[in-house]
Amino acid sequence: MKQAVAGQLASLRDFTLMYCPTPNSFRRFVAHYSTGHLIGWGHDNKSVALRTVVASPAATRIEQRTGGADANPYLAIAAGLAGMAYGIENELVPPAPIQGDGYANTSLQSVPTTMAEAIEVFERSEIANQYLGEDFVRFYAHSRRMELQQFNEAVGDSSPDQVSDWELMRYADTV
Repeated sequence: MKQAVAGQLASLRDFTLMYCPTPNSFRRFVAHYSTGHLIGWGHDNKSVALRTVVASPAATRIEQRTGGADANPYLAIAAGLAGMAYGIENELVPPAPIQGDGYANTSLQSVPTTMAEAIEVFERSEIANQYLGEDFVRFYAHSRRMELQQFNEAVGDSSPDQVSDWELMRYADTV
């Protein structure tokens, strides 16, 4: 399990685009929202990306907290399993678990905080290309780049903190 945790941490920046597939996904990355944008892990700690729960053997689990409700569950699971496989195959060792408020820990790195950055990191990722295949990485990055382009054309420089009518129509089908 420790190697799986280490692999997830090592690949979290690489796979952020799969966990956060829309421009709106990145609005959640605010301190104290328990969104898992800080790369760290801890036991029952909701202020970091990976929360381990080990209260009983039957309930032991890893919670990956970066992904949002807009993520495709199949792609998010594929990314998580690829990260775990990477950690296990490379016998990675996780850093010490984060105790207390991860948001107050200035040593923790963040996942990409914009979709444009996440696309760039994903495309260049050796882990993503090795575990998911170059064709998939190229196709998925292209699809997300087109999504971002459509968003930018529709929304422009309007308030970045407010959900636009275009987003409601595109993602929630409510307008």
